[in-house]
Amino acid sequence: MDVRPETKLLQDRIICIPGGRDKDGRPIILITIPQDSPTLEITSCLQHVLTIYSEDTKRQGLTIILDARKGPWKIARSCIRQITATMNADELAHFIVLRPENFLDKQRVENCTNTPKDGHVST
Repeated sequence: MDVRPETKLLQDRIICIPGGRDKDGRPIILITIPQDSPTLEITSCLQHVLTIYSEDTKRQGLTIILDARKGPWKIARSCIRQITATMNADELAHFIVLRPENFLDKQRVENCTNTPKDGHVST
Protein backbone atom coordinates (compact mmCIF):
# COMPACT_ATOMS: atom_id res chain seq x y z
CA MET A 1 0.00 0.00 0.00
CA ASP A 2 1.46 3.32 -1.10
CA VAL A 3 0.98 6.23 1.33
CA ARG A 4 0.46 9.71 -0.12
CA PRO A 5 3.12 12.23 1.00
CA GLU A 6 0.63 14.54 2.74
CA THR A 7 -0.81 11.58 4.69
CA LYS A 8 2.69 10.62 5.85
CA LEU A 9 3.43 14.16 7.05
CA LEU A 10 0.14 14.25 8.96
CA GLN A 11 0.73 10.80 10.47
CA ASP A 12 4.26 11.74 11.55
CA ARG A 13 2.84 14.94 13.10
CA ILE A 14 5.15 17.14 11.06
CA ILE A 15 2.12 19.26 10.17
CA CYS A 16 -0.68 19.36 12.71
CA ILE A 17 -3.60 21.48 13.82
CA PRO A 18 -3.28 21.62 17.62
CA GLY A 19 -6.75 23.14 18.01
CA GLY A 20 -5.56 26.35 19.61
CA ARG A 21 -5.98 29.92 18.48
CA ASP A 22 -3.69 32.93 18.63
CA LYS A 23 -4.52 36.04 20.70
CA ASP A 24 -6.62 37.41 17.80
CA GLY A 25 -8.67 34.22 17.54
CA ARG A 26 -7.02 32.89 14.38
CA PRO A 27 -6.43 29.12 14.02
CA ILE A 28 -2.88 27.84 14.49
CA ILE A 29 -1.08 25.39 12.21
CA LEU A 30 2.07 23.85 13.70
CA ILE A 31 4.88 22.56 11.48
CA THR A 32 7.71 20.73 13.24
CA ILE A 33 11.00 19.96 11.50
CA PRO A 34 12.37 16.62 12.70
CA GLN A 35 15.97 16.38 13.83
CA ASP A 36 17.00 13.81 11.23
CA SER A 37 15.16 15.30 8.24
CA PRO A 38 17.31 15.36 5.07
CA THR A 39 14.58 17.13 3.03
CA LEU A 40 10.98 18.07 3.62
CA GLU A 41 8.30 18.69 0.98
CA ILE A 42 5.32 20.27 2.77
CA THR A 43 3.53 22.08 -0.07
CA SER A 44 0.94 19.41 -0.91
CA CYS A 45 0.24 18.67 2.76
CA LEU A 46 -0.18 22.36 3.56
CA GLN A 47 -2.57 22.74 0.62
CA HIS A 48 -4.53 19.77 1.96
CA VAL A 49 -4.69 21.27 5.48
CA LEU A 50 -5.87 24.61 4.09
CA THR A 51 -8.92 22.91 2.54
CA ILE A 52 -10.19 22.25 6.08
CA TYR A 53 -10.81 25.95 6.71
CA SER A 54 -13.67 27.98 5.28
CA GLU A 55 -13.00 30.88 2.94
CA ASP A 56 -14.07 33.32 5.70
CA THR A 57 -11.54 31.82 8.11
CA LYS A 58 -8.79 31.98 5.50
CA ARG A 59 -9.66 35.62 4.74
CA GLN A 60 -9.29 36.45 8.44
CA GLY A 61 -5.91 34.75 8.35
CA LEU A 62 -4.11 31.82 9.92
CA THR A 63 -1.11 31.65 12.23
CA ILE A 64 1.71 29.34 11.17
CA ILE A 65 4.29 28.26 13.75
CA LEU A 66 7.38 26.62 12.25
CA ASP A 67 9.28 24.79 14.99
CA ALA A 68 12.87 24.57 13.74
CA ARG A 69 14.50 24.10 17.15
CA LYS A 70 15.61 20.51 16.50
CA GLY A 71 15.86 20.35 12.72
CA PRO A 72 18.51 21.72 10.39
CA TRP A 73 18.20 25.40 9.51
CA LYS A 74 18.66 24.57 5.80
CA ILE A 75 15.40 22.57 5.92
CA ALA A 76 13.69 25.40 7.85
CA ARG A 77 14.60 27.90 5.12
CA SER A 78 13.18 25.53 2.51
CA CYS A 79 9.94 25.23 4.52
CA ILE A 80 9.70 29.01 4.88
CA ARG A 81 9.91 29.35 1.08
CA GLN A 82 7.29 26.63 0.57
CA ILE A 83 4.88 28.22 3.07
CA THR A 84 5.16 31.71 1.61
CA ALA A 85 4.75 30.33 -1.92
CA THR A 86 1.69 28.23 -0.97
CA MET A 87 -0.25 30.77 1.08
CA ASN A 88 -1.31 34.19 -0.15
CA ALA A 89 -0.92 37.35 1.96
CA ASP A 90 -4.53 37.28 3.17
CA GLU A 91 -4.27 33.70 4.46
CA LEU A 92 -0.99 34.18 6.33
CA ALA A 93 -1.76 36.55 9.21
CA HIS A 94 1.18 35.56 11.44
CA PHE A 95 4.24 33.46 10.65
CA ILE A 96 6.40 32.54 13.63
CA VAL A 97 9.67 30.61 13.28
CA LEU A 98 11.16 29.05 16.40
CA ARG A 99 14.87 28.31 16.35
CA PRO A 100 17.53 27.89 19.03
CA GLU A 101 19.73 30.74 20.10
CA ASN A 102 23.06 30.87 18.29
CA PHE A 103 24.82 30.90 21.63
CA LEU A 104 23.52 27.44 22.49
CA ASP A 105 24.33 26.14 19.01
CA LYS A 106 27.98 27.21 19.22
CA GLN A 107 28.81 26.87 22.91
CA ARG A 108 29.31 23.85 25.07
CA VAL A 109 26.74 23.77 27.84
CA GLU A 110 29.24 22.15 30.22
CA ASN A 111 31.10 25.49 30.39
CA CYS A 112 28.00 27.18 31.81
CA THR A 113 27.21 24.79 34.64
CA ASN A 114 28.83 23.11 37.62
CA THR A 115 28.17 19.48 38.43
CA PRO A 116 28.28 18.80 42.16
CA LYS A 117 29.34 15.39 43.44
CA ASP A 118 25.72 14.36 44.09
CA GLY A 119 25.03 14.42 40.33
CA HIS A 120 22.60 17.37 40.26
CA VAL A 121 23.46 20.15 37.85
CA SER A 122 23.42 23.69 39.18
CA THR A 123 23.89 26.90 37.26
